[in-house]
Amino acid sequence: MLSLLNPTTLNLREDEALVINCQNWLRYLSDDRKGSRQSLSLRDAFLNLIKGLNPRIVLLVDEDCDLSASSLTSRITTCFNHLWIPFDALETFLPKDSGQRAEFESDIGQKIENIISFEGHQRIERLECGVQMSQRMKNVGYLNVQFCDETVREVKGLLDEHSSGWGMKREEGMLVLTWKGNSCVFATAWVPCEIRDHVGMDASLP
Repeated sequence: MLSLLNPTTLNLREDEALVINCQNWLRYLSDDRKGSRQSLSLRDAFLNLIKGLNPRIVLLVDEDCDLSASSLTSRITTCFNHLWIPFDALETFLPKDSGQRAEFESDIGQKIENIISFEGHQRIERLECGVQMSQRMKNVGYLNVQFCDETVREVKGLLDEHSSGWGMKREEGMLVLTWKGNSCVFATAWVPCEIRDHVGMDASLP
């Protein structure tokens, strides 16, 4: 179905802008290249496809963790260094007999099973950290758009209303949600190079 999409089929009016939100989505697309090194992975092919739709902005949000390595040892090490965070947050906010906590812990357990029990195309999730994903976006023809200071202040204000364990930092064009100083989730904004050159966009998002 996605292959049928193009700027014409979207039928956007002149006063409309296309915004594409890729929150927690690219992790499900394989980053393996089939055949030669020049061939595109499904992940890169999807990014090229949505770039062809001439979006005004593309938002990319996901866990800041690299679980794409082919080495099982590497994936287990990264898993251990990252997935303690949701367990620790659950311990802080929800009682042990909470049904909601049990659901969250079950989801984390499925993620761990996916990381250590499956190889190749059987692995459903293939997370990349924010730095790796940013480089991928640049490689396929996107330019990073910085978040403005006002946006950063608003996000920090929202976090200050919750537990002191949560924080935020700016890092290499990303906003990164942290738990006790450890990176959890990254958020970035992108425009296709052609769109930015055409409309003369500023370097930051309001």
